[in-house]
Amino acid sequence: MTTLAYYDAATAASRIEIPIFGAPALFDPKVPPSGQFAVTNALPQNRQIRILQAGHFSYPDQAQEDADIREALLTWFEPA
Repeated sequence: MTTLAYYDAATAASRIEIPIFGAPALFDPKVPPSGQFAVTNALPQNRQIRILQAGHFSYPDQAQEDADIREALLTWFEPA
């Protein structure tokens, strides 16, 4: 666990050199949104970000957001 204390996901994210599709959440009981957005903001500009209302948690608009994410992913992975 000593190594984990030195690991910063935002620093690692800044080194990514490929396109990224991310979906951070405004509320998440398992992963603090502040950490999610620190990583998101550190990603290179070649990215597609969809902000969710919640992660790891059921909420009223979840089905619609899931459908929107699926559609965005299909577009993201569409051959050029």
